[in-house]
Amino acid sequence: MVELSQVKQYLRIDTDEEDALLGTLMKVAETYLVDAIGGFRLIYELDVDFAAKADFVMLVLTAELYANRADDNHGDYSYAVRTLINQLAYWSKGYEELETMEAITSEEIASVVGASR
Repeated sequence: MVELSQVKQYLRIDTDEEDALLGTLMKVAETYLVDAIGGFRLIYELDVDFAAKADFVMLVLTAELYANRADDNHGDYSYAVRTLINQLAYWSKGYEELETMEAITSEEIASVVGASR
């Protein structure tokens, strides 16, 4: 998952004054993706490409939340963020069948995912 230092570097923040706020926004971004994408945590653990894209989306979501923190009328996320979230959601579709199978272990899922690459 995205670290506070990465967010601060992305936002070009040098002080520690807003660390608590940034931490909260990071958690909001993470839970947004977890709620929006079925099987997010499992796929994140198993697929490094998915994890890399998810980390970037979390970073950008956090940045948008930070930039619009005083805007009471903030609308939808940017087109780029919505597109990336949709890509992650479609990515998860291939894992849904694996996730719902009974008695399948993470190692078995990883072997299936590795074989399909």
